[in-house]
Amino acid sequence: MKDTAVRVDNSDFGFFVTAILIQRQTGGDLSEVLSNISGMIRQRIRLQQHVKAKTAEGRFTGYILVVFPIILFFLSYYLNPAYASVLLHTSTASCCCASRRACLPWARGPFERSRPSVCEAKV
Repeated sequence: MKDTAVRVDNSDFGFFVTAILIQRQTGGDLSEVLSNISGMIRQRIRLQQHVKAKTAEGRFTGYILVVFPIILFFLSYYLNPAYASVLLHTSTASCCCASRRACLPWARGPFERSRPSVCEAKV
């Protein structure tokens, strides 16, 4: 059962497996254990939805900040092509764009979430 929990890689399923294994060793009312786990899973889902709703404004602001420079470049290229072409046709601008592309994965690294395994309980 532990192997299945590791393969599924879902924290809720990990809690379920851990509770079943503990209940099997200690005995007791299985329906109460399953009821408690289902309540916990429902609360976790509600909390995730609440966090998603609270962070929606920040995510939307992030999307705008990502798209704004691109829109501004195309707008300036449309209004004054000679001014915006400096970013397209000079070696300095090419170096800046290349270094930005090279540093982009490094800059995103700290913001990516890592998910620890929940099913490492020794039962």
